[in-house]
Formats: sequence, structure tokens, C-alpha cells
Amino acid sequence: MDQQHRLPGQHPPPRRPHVRQPPLPGATIIGHDRIRTAIREGGEPRSAPLFTEVDWGPVELAPPFLTFEDRVTVHVDDLVCDVRYAGTPTHTDNASVVWIPERVSPLEAALGADLGEYAELLDPERLVGNLHRAYAEDAGTAPGAAVDLGAACADMITFNDGRPLSCHA
Repeated sequence: MDQQHRLPGQHPPPRRPHVRQPPLPGATIIGHDRIRTAIREGGEPRSAPLFTEVDWGPVELAPPFLTFEDRVTVHVDDLVCDVRYAGTPTHTDNASVVWIPERVSPLEAALGADLGEYAELLDPERLVGNLHRAYAEDAGTAPGAAVDLGAACADMITFNDGRPLSCHA
């Protein structure tokens, strides 16, 4: 699957996600198990009697061919997207939502951390280095494998108000 061509499906006819052919050629259309069935059974989109008439133009039904029951994780480069079945109380029984967690850098996380009683310990900038390690391992780097030392040290110096790092170990 081309990482730039993944589309979550959203809604069966009569309204919208019959998807007029995949909008991107070769796109992987992703949706809940029920949306696939709804699109296949719903047929061509129609307006009446629920909605005002719409000229849909030429339509080719395109139900998702990658389906899931509860959730599926989609990776786009280093961005992780969690596609989840919405369940109820939406107005359909097949809706999905895409959750993209807020991403902050190790430096931003350290700057926002309340160290409480540990704020006065020596070498507080080591928190940034430890967060670089934690982020790398969370992204799949093997425990103990090399991290980007240049980036970690640069962030540690920034955290340390631009002063060189010290070692009191």
C-alpha cells in the first residue's frame, strides 16, 4: 500500500461515501466491516425521498477493501493514525473516526513537565535525553539501540538554557 493513498470510508448511500471511484488511483480504502456491506447493499446513491435532488454524476461504487471490526492502525511515514469504529451514538451503525494523537517532541515534553520535588536534582537536562530514549523505543527502536545523540544533546543544551552539559555523576 502506498502510504500516501489510504482513505478511511465513512458513510453508505444515500448520501456520500459511495466514493466516486477512489479519489486517488490505487488508494487503499479503509472502513468498518459494516460500511462495506452497507455500500454494496445500498447500490447507487439516491437523493429522494430524504434529500433534495443531487446530480451525482458518474458513480462507481467503491466499498472499502481493507476492513476492521474495532480499530486499525495506519502508519503514514512516522505519523500514526488510529482508525476506530465509532459505534453509537452516531446516526449510522458503521461510522469510523480517525484519531491522531497530539505529538510533542521530547524537548517540549520536558519543558512542560512538572518535576515537583525533583526539580532541584543535579543535571535535570538528563530528563530530555531519557525522553529521547523513551520516544525512540515507543516508535519501535530496540531497547539499548542507538538514538540520535546529536538531537538529544542539542535538546538537552536548549533545556539547560543554552549552557554546556555538566556531569555530576
